[in-house]
Amino acid sequence: MVVTRERPAVGETSAPEATSPAPKPNPLHLVTLRFAVIALLFYGLSAIEGMMMRAELANIPLLEPDHYYAVLNAHPLVGIFGYSFMLVMGAFYFL
Repeated sequence: MVVTRERPAVGETSAPEATSPAPKPNPLHLVTLRFAVIALLFYGLSAIEGMMMRAELANIPLLEPDHYYAVLNAHPLVGIFGYSFMLVMGAFYFL
């Protein structure tokens, strides 16, 4: 008995291509991404605080004096602890 197979047409393969599911992301990579996103949000907040302080020095009344001094204290803390430390800790989690 002779077994014959049909030949595949031009451009077709003889066996169906195997599709593999997409790899699942590493949970620590997701934590790193969260740290980076939150760090960028803190950076944006720090930039807005800096612009409000600069506008106050240019005699554009955006803040009352009590709020100005609160922002004066919060600006470096948000910039250092919020942005820098969150970004560095996210990098450490990535390693």
